[in-house]
Amino acid sequence: MAVAVTAVIPGATTDQYDEINREGGISESSLPEGLVAHYAVKTEDGLRIFDIWQSREQFDQFMERLMPTFSKVLGDVPQMQPEVGELHNVFARK
Repeated sequence: MAVAVTAVIPGATTDQYDEINREGGISESSLPEGLVAHYAVKTEDGLRIFDIWQSREQFDQFMERLMPTFSKVLGDVPQMQPEVGELHNVFARK
């Protein structure tokens, strides 16, 4: 079942976000297995992430792989509590 994931990374900058993607080998041409869509938004106090994944398991596997990169770039990983929910519906322009 596809899931939507939202998370806030307090204090993170766009430069740190870009470095995490570089270090993690993540780009539009090199997406993690199961990632359908990804959005990152700068907020007043950090970054907000919104993803669609094919399954919760694929998201969890990706996070296990990416956590060392988070630690390397951000130092102490901020208290990031992703919210995950089953996707009910999607409207999107093609």
